[in-house]
Amino acid sequence: MSSTTTADTDIIWGAYLRLSRLKSSGRRPQRHRGRYRQPDESVERQLRLIRAYADEHGLNLPDHLIFRDNGRSGWQKPGGPKPNRPQWDRMIEAGKAGEFGGLLTWKLDRFTRNPRDGEDLADLGVLLDGPDSGRIDPRTATGLSNFRKQVEAASHSSHETSEKVKAVFADYLANGYRIGGSGRTFGFEILSLAELGDWDDADDDGGLTGPAAVVRAEEAEVIRELARRLLAGEPVQAMADDLNARGVTTTRGGQWAPQNLSRMLGNPLYGGWLAYRGTIVGRLAGVEPILGEQTYDAVQAKLGARRRGRRVTGKYPLSGLLECANPACPRRGTMSGYPRSRGGRAYVCAPSVGGCGQSITATPTEEYVRDKVLAALDDAGRLERMRAADAWLDGQRAKLRGVLADLDADMAETEAKRDAVPRSQARRREQLDRNLASMEGRYAAAEAELAGLGAAAAPAEPLPVITADQWERDTTAAEQAAYVRRLGLRITILPPTRPQGSSRAGFDTARVQVSP
Repeated sequence: MSSTTTADTDIIWGAYLRLSRLKSSGRRPQRHRGRYRQPDESVERQLRLIRAYADEHGLNLPDHLIFRDNGRSGWQKPGGPKPNRPQWDRMIEAGKAGEFGGLLTWKLDRFTRNPRDGEDLADLGVLLDGPDSGRIDPRTATGLSNFRKQVEAASHSSHETSEKVKAVFADYLANGYRIGGSGRTFGFEILSLAELGDWDDADDDGGLTGPAAVVRAEEAEVIRELARRLLAGEPVQAMADDLNARGVTTTRGGQWAPQNLSRMLGNPLYGGWLAYRGTIVGRLAGVEPILGEQTYDAVQAKLGARRRGRRVTGKYPLSGLLECANPACPRRGTMSGYPRSRGGRAYVCAPSVGGCGQSITATPTEEYVRDKVLAALDDAGRLERMRAADAWLDGQRAKLRGVLADLDADMAETEAKRDAVPRSQARRREQLDRNLASMEGRYAAAEAELAGLGAAAAPAEPLPVITADQWERDTTAAEQAAYVRRLGLRITILPPTRPQGSSRAGFDTARVQVSP
């Protein structure tokens, strides 16, 4: 690695601006806004500071090389997808094309909070500078080492924050408080969106006190009225039409339909229950239920009877999970869901994408896979082996990252030594070059081994054990697919073995092979 003597004023600069998320400052009183962004904390403010810095130092910063990712996180959760930052990707492409020789940012962690993206940035071989980031030259050994350390520190800080938030969230749930959510629930003002007023928001142990939600009296009376009408046998469509005629809207100001009205009445909050990811985890703290216990149970039984045995058409939870195992198939890829005539559903190895056309009826296949999933969830030993395997892999990843960090420091030190050796000492420089080549080979091998271990394990929280009825009623197609993936189940579909015309013999479960 070598430095350059080109003056900063003689190169073209780009700028990268990022803010993790957009948060409203109007949900809570001023004294409760500690975790919400102030008006001057924005990408526009970052740009003002960067332009002032560029003007002060005489840097050439054209408008078309300013990249903004507003409301985008730069952190990658362990095992999660790469951060979705379109302008970051455009910036990397522009850097590879040599459109700029330096990059400005407000603070270094605006660039990235994960080492993988940091390496992509370092590979551009450009100067990094900014109002609060400090000048870093990744083209030198010392600069690259310093840059990697700062990225690792930002990543570590994000991991710590994530763990703290998860711990607080789990504590709130355990004590009957619901936090977060994308909107208000009809009948309630949930605590995270409530005006706390004169309540104390911390007890002696630092936890929340007071009721977990505020009941809206007028909406609560509507819920009680709807429960009475449902139990009296009135159709949900008629109740939705009546609410719309009376001008009673949803919490978003929309119209009622049978689907959202039924979903609303099935909310466990109305019975005083707190649910998380479809599973009831306890009672809602300090809140008198809108519906009495007997009424709530009767409403759920009524709604459950309407749902039982029915599936929403167009939902194919096993699409992309079923593998065609027909020996004559030229593709041997995954199968997708398709509607059949007369309202049926099937999974097909589609000829349109090079498949063989093999198909299998959807409903019995899904029921068979469901039973396999529920059996796997009941197998505590299997789940423990999964967690142990994940922990071992995480340990191997950590070990390899340590090796890479040590090699990186050794290479930086060796490069500094080589640069300090006079050119007249050719043998000494050659020896150091050989050492560097050896370390680079070991570095590449360790990187390849780390990549071979795959992404980090998913979060270690256990999968909840559920019943077949909960699987059918309370989990979406996406959630069912997630169960299959988390359990690591492989599902292959064999070609039919029964002679033509024997379809009345029933579903052939031997065609569905489910293995760990």
